[in-house]
Amino acid sequence: AAILDVTKTENEDTLRVIDAIQDFLVHERATAPPGLAFAITNDGSSIVRDRLSLLVRNGVQGLALVFLVLWLFFGFRYSFWVAMGLPVSFAGALAIMVFIGYSINMLTMVALLIVVGLLMDDAIVIAENIAAKYQRGRPPLEAAISGARQVMPGVLSSFSTTVFVFGSLAFLKGDIGAVLKVVPVVMLLVLVVSLIEAFLILPRHLAHSLEHGAGKTAYIQSRMEAGLSLVRDKAVGRLVRHTVSWRYLTTGTAIGLLLFSVSMLAGGVLKFSAFPDMDGDVIEARILLPQGTPLARTEEIVARVKKAAEDTGRSFDPLQPGGQKLIRNIAVIFNQNKDAGENGAHVATVILDLLNAEIRNTTNDEIFTRWRKNFGNVPDVLSIKFSEPVIGPGGLAFEFKLKGEDLKALKKASLDLQGDLKRYIGVTNVMDDLRPGKKELQISLRQSAKSLGIDARMVADQLRSAYFGVTVSEIERGGEAYEIDVRLAPEDRNALSDLDDFNITMQGGKLVPLSAIANVKNGRGYARII
Repeated sequence: AAILDVTKTENEDTLRVIDAIQDFLVHERATAPPGLAFAITNDGSSIVRDRLSLLVRNGVQGLALVFLVLWLFFGFRYSFWVAMGLPVSFAGALAIMVFIGYSINMLTMVALLIVVGLLMDDAIVIAENIAAKYQRGRPPLEAAISGARQVMPGVLSSFSTTVFVFGSLAFLKGDIGAVLKVVPVVMLLVLVVSLIEAFLILPRHLAHSLEHGAGKTAYIQSRMEAGLSLVRDKAVGRLVRHTVSWRYLTTGTAIGLLLFSVSMLAGGVLKFSAFPDMDGDVIEARILLPQGTPLARTEEIVARVKKAAEDTGRSFDPLQPGGQKLIRNIAVIFNQNKDAGENGAHVATVILDLLNAEIRNTTNDEIFTRWRKNFGNVPDVLSIKFSEPVIGPGGLAFEFKLKGEDLKALKKASLDLQGDLKRYIGVTNVMDDLRPGKKELQISLRQSAKSLGIDARMVADQLRSAYFGVTVSEIERGGEAYEIDVRLAPEDRNALSDLDDFNITMQGGKLVPLSAIANVKNGRGYARII
């Protein structure tokens, strides 16, 4: 199998790129020879399409609900102009985003999703007050001017509160601050456009609607008004009178509820998550074995991980809509583990493409739990992390840093800490970065070497030349240059025991056995130096 990695440039559109790839594969599948198959794996565009669909769906639903509720009280034409504030605000903000160099991406879509819930408040308040002024007998234009002017301080105060709350995100430091800066900027762009539309454009449209009979009460609107008045007078009015009569009880109850809410958060009953996880369509198992592990052993572990994934998929398939398969594709990449910071035959990543998150009835956490259980424990696996690829500077969920001079003591402390952490329910993917390197022979000189004029540099150079070779000359034949390398014959360097017969050449040309001047022991090198 072969993997072709396709990435887009900064100016390319993610959805257009994946659509072009799909079109290309349709043509290639039609002309491919028998036995050759094409599949898309690790598709990062799926989450972009899902979030964009969510944004459009939420916007349409919000627009429809706002229009429906307003229509029940004010009629069609009046409600239409109020509801148009949402698309106008989005269109204006998107136009400004083009001029300041922003694009529609994961973060800007998050901002747009958040602002959908805040967008229509100003327009609704202004429209309701204008309608109230008109119903009290004022002319349409005067009702529009007076109604908008009356609520202006309150609307501006509400806008200022939103600016202070979300605008503070723009002042976060570090990588996370640089990334999140776009969220408050996009939100405030939409809200500013909405504010301008609500005060400078909407009142004139509402006045025009009132002039053409939008303020006349129809049957549905009159019935809704009567029902609302009944609820206001019978239910809400009675409740207000009782709360005023029992004001001390009301005040104490409010304070008690406030303290209860704070205690829920302080006691950990109500959890806090700054950025809630949203399931994607790609998950991974990142495998880490000891350095020096042969590729054949890594392939055995990968095969076991794949089998565990297939078993997991079969167990969840009956739960999916229409009996669809949960796992669409399995891909393996050797020599890669994003968490290990190492390359080599001892690392690998198994990638699963899942049924779309909007369709499937299984969460990623449920899949991870079953996948981890099916894989079991393998003694020589240093770490296997089941996770979803993360984009951005979020980093690890928890990170502990241990410092010290003694590496053995640090490793022991790390293992003890890992053991304590694993005792907590729900804690997974615990690992450290103090890992042993490849197996090696460590050579240290004896005291007798100094008396013979032998130093570590001399021993290292001769061992390297004997085992890896040294270029002694270069010859030319037919216009081509050839290097002449000298090294030990294969039969003299294919076993560790050959070092017992290795001789070191001293400056006078005499030979001395390596075992006579140095101690040789087995050990491991450093995996990396930070």
